[in-house]
Amino acid sequence: DADGKSAGDGARGARMAKVGWYMFRLAVILAFAAPMVQAVDGLGWEKGERSLALAKEGQRIWRFAVETEMASAAVFFHPLRPVNGPELTLYRPADHPWHTGLWFSWKYINHVNYWDWKTTGRMEGITEVSDLSIKAGDDSSASMRLALVYHPLDKPAVLTEQRVITVTAPDEQGSYRIDWTGDFLAGKEDVHLDRTPIPSEPDGKIYGGYAGFGLRMPERLK
Repeated sequence: DADGKSAGDGARGARMAKVGWYMFRLAVILAFAAPMVQAVDGLGWEKGERSLALAKEGQRIWRFAVETEMASAAVFFHPLRPVNGPELTLYRPADHPWHTGLWFSWKYINHVNYWDWKTTGRMEGITEVSDLSIKAGDDSSASMRLALVYHPLDKPAVLTEQRVITVTAPDEQGSYRIDWTGDFLAGKEDVHLDRTPIPSEPDGKIYGGYAGFGLRMPERLK
């Protein structure tokens, strides 16, 4: 995202039929060795109304959160680190305050910006969380289920999503896995999904191509 040390994944000009489903899957593995089955000692949960964090001796290993204070909801992981390892995410840095660690966002839906507010000063595309379930397992694993609605500001929904996220318990090496699945359903009309064009395309930008998953990492990890 411009100079923001963010990675995105998206296809140019994807189109979704009005009655069709679109699904993506992401697996994030924070691992430095092959997975093991032994549990890590000293783990505990920190639970909030719309958040869940796994901690060891007071240090958060990961935290999942849904923020609804702004017009558009933010769903993200921060912090994110291997057990006893360095923190891998950066939350709302001054240069790109819409970066929230590890998150997912469409860039453009029907040519409306859902990613940031740097051009207009406000969000034009709104993401709402209409349903949320967070479950913490006794074995230090977790699962999250969300229903999301996408719509232009002050206009009806154009897209809905059913999202399921699971996090495995850390193994003795401090490794764990995040599985993230989203099922999308267009509304009454076709939906056009797009991202910032790359230099070889009309109005292309050198920083173009981003949409979908973002990961903002600290400068020290360059």
